[in-house]
Amino acid sequence: MSRAAAVCVLALSMAASAAAQQGDASRQPPETGKPRAGAPAEQAPAPRAMEPQGQPVNIKFDLTLTDQTGAGEAAKKTVSLLVLDRQTGYVRSSATSERTGPMRINVDARPQILPAGNIRVTLSLEYQAITQQLTVVVESGKPLVLTQTADPLSDRKVMVEMRATILK
Repeated sequence: MSRAAAVCVLALSMAASAAAQQGDASRQPPETGKPRAGAPAEQAPAPRAMEPQGQPVNIKFDLTLTDQTGAGEAAKKTVSLLVLDRQTGYVRSSATSERTGPMRINVDARPQILPAGNIRVTLSLEYQAITQQLTVVVESGKPLVLTQTADPLSDRKVMVEMRATILK
């Protein structure tokens, strides 16, 4: 075979190979969820903005639990805790009495000082058979009755009052 014939055969086989590759490129492979090689990657969702740090200010919480059964004198219990802005604080208190059995008071608080100077607080309370969780906005230094509950089986009433004070 002459050199010219060999070059001609080589050129034809290269042209046929190129045409076959172009035909394959026109047929798209099914989507597999994986990016194709050389294709730009899809943008990942933007990262969630971090919550700003709280102010370097403490908030003092005074909770007064008033527990009354019938016409008798009400028993008052006070729980106080100090919590940094946008942080969580908690108090756990328990005791056992022969007369009443086990008793506990658990309080969790997470305050946030708002731009207007008020305080948003998420509060959880467990006191004997009462469990409460709520989020409220309060004015610094002003007392607020958060809840008043009645025992479904007796004439027992429990009132929870809170005073949150920004300490500067």
